[in-house]
Amino acid sequence: MTRVAVWRTIWEQQEHVVCRAAHRDRIVQWQTESGEWTSGSLEKAAERAKVLAAVQTKMEVKRGKQAHPKKQAVEVAHFGLPLSDHLSQ
Repeated sequence: MTRVAVWRTIWEQQEHVVCRAAHRDRIVQWQTESGEWTSGSLEKAAERAKVLAAVQTKMEVKRGKQAHPKKQAVEVAHFGLPLSDHLSQ
């Protein structure tokens, strides 16, 4: 199955894909408020993303020469918006 076929199968079933983006300069397409698709960097697309959830927890973190790790509060926000890449159109 090709990459395009995989994406088409996901979208035809109106499923969602969750991913972590490491390269925010990647060129993607996103939908504007009017429903049209526009292109630009993932960084620019992220400006339009909506916060879907915020999660807060504590993790043990050992920094530098600390003898014992300390619990530190960590908060992560989950954003979402419809995206596409040029190969899936």
